Amino acid sequence: MISCGADKSIYFRTAQKSDEGTVFTRTHHIVRKTTLYDMDIDPTRKYAAIGCQDRSVRIFNISNGKQKKLYKGSQGEDGTVIKVQTDPSGLYVATSCSDKNISIFDFYSGECVATMFGHSEVVTGMKFTNDCKHMITVSGDSCIFVWRLAPELTISMRQRLSDLKQNGKPIQKTPPHKPCNLR
Repeated sequence: MISCGADKSIYFRTAQKSDEGTVFTRTHHIVRKTTLYDMDIDPTRKYAAIGCQDRSVRIFNISNGKQKKLYKGSQGEDGTVIKVQTDPSGLYVATSCSDKNISIFDFYSGECVATMFGHSEVVTGMKFTNDCKHMITVSGDSCIFVWRLAPELTISMRQRLSDLKQNGKPIQKTPPHKPCNLR
């Protein structure tokens, strides 16, 4: 179990069954210099993507608690990253910022592959659809947007999901067509 919050702390815990029930043991405690607003776990459950007040996305290795990547989580110069969401294949991470924009980044390189604007208030929730064709966002403006993703993003996500299913392997950290810089 992982938690992060406005106190700038990230707690990594393991759960174990005992005679008294489930016991959670803290394995790592990390304190950052910036407030941490949201977190999502990649499909392999090896990495956590955390959205931070300083407009960055930090990628942490769950097993050892170490930060593996840091990249800018917003194309704008103002605001903070409010929400993060990984896609079903683990290739991309989406962010919403207090400046009302939504960006999609390559999970491994941090390259921005899409930016979307349209909500008149801060986006408070977002989710990729399981068919990899859309992203749904909700906002303080009482609107729900269904964004159609670029065909190349959908193709990449579906190809990775298909490859993983066909090979019968657990989800790999490295997409077959891109080098992985996470260690």
